[in-house]
Amino acid sequence: LTLNGSFTGVIKVWVRLKCSMSVPSQGMRPRLCSSYQLDTAMPLHISSSTQAHDIVRALLSTFGVTGNPGEFALFEHREPSDQVYQRKLEGSERPLLLRICAGPSEKSLSLVLKENSPGEINWEAFTEPELRNFLHILQFEEEEHIRQIVEGYACARDHLQEALASITQTDMTHVSEQRHQGAPRIQKSYKLRYVRSEFEGMSDLTTMNW
Repeated sequence: LTLNGSFTGVIKVWVRLKCSMSVPSQGMRPRLCSSYQLDTAMPLHISSSTQAHDIVRALLSTFGVTGNPGEFALFEHREPSDQVYQRKLEGSERPLLLRICAGPSEKSLSLVLKENSPGEINWEAFTEPELRNFLHILQFEEEEHIRQIVEGYACARDHLQEALASITQTDMTHVSEQRHQGAPRIQKSYKLRYVRSEFEGMSDLTTMNW
């Protein structure tokens, strides 16, 4: 127990990572690369003030993992019965305190370092400048996405207006052709006079149309 109230202890962390290894080339031979599954237990002597993201960074550095620390996290596994419960630790949680509260049995609590689930990022593992940089990138991508959407709708609107204008012009041309080719000519009928004539004892009223 130190003067500030913190204390130290030992925890065991299971490291389960997929690592890659490269062998330098010799002469004309190409560089060889291979991957392997790492599954080992690491005892760590830490303080009660040590946080989860500190352990993640330390273990990644120990095993030479060059990936982004935000892609990895500590998980707690509990086996109260035949089922296994898993929970990702927040970056600010203190694993030594969790270990003491859970007791010595690994079935009550075991700590595992592994990759986050696909699409899940532990943002607390990043520093403040990195997070601010991510915010700038996010804002830029958002503005670019909005611009592409606006341009897409504007382009679709222009195509629709062009299609409507083309249909209207086609209809007007069709009507004009009908008038010149097949439309009947309208004649005006003028009633000039009535002529009364007698033929075989009958009177007809004839209308003369010019």
